[in-house]
Amino acid sequence: WDKFLKFLSNERYSKNGELFNFKYHDVLQVLIRIKSVLMQDKTLVTCPSPCVIVGDIHGQFTFSGSSIFFNDGNRPGYLTQRYVFLGDYVDRGRQSLEVIVFVFVLKIKFPKSIFLLRGNH
Repeated sequence: WDKFLKFLSNERYSKNGELFNFKYHDVLQVLIRIKSVLMQDKTLVTCPSPCVIVGDIHGQFTFSGSSIFFNDGNRPGYLTQRYVFLGDYVDRGRQSLEVIVFVFVLKIKFPKSIFLLRGNH
């Protein structure tokens, strides 16, 4: 999981908007693992404050990556904050796969700090 976080937190993807060269097997492993992690969450989740609430990302990883996840000069924000994502992770932006894989890997790695709600996408 650290491999994905390291690569996707690279400025190439989070700020310059390049597309990540995902391998089928790697994405499949993320999907298999996230299913078991999400099945452990309750239908109603509670997140202690303080937390960062993230609205519709819509596949815009350059915006979300640079301004939400990587806002701390010393450590990435996802290591220091709790996040509640309100859904709508994909469509519109060109980096939908980058967004959903990154959010899933964060949830896998930090299941008690990342809360994923369902949007309409």
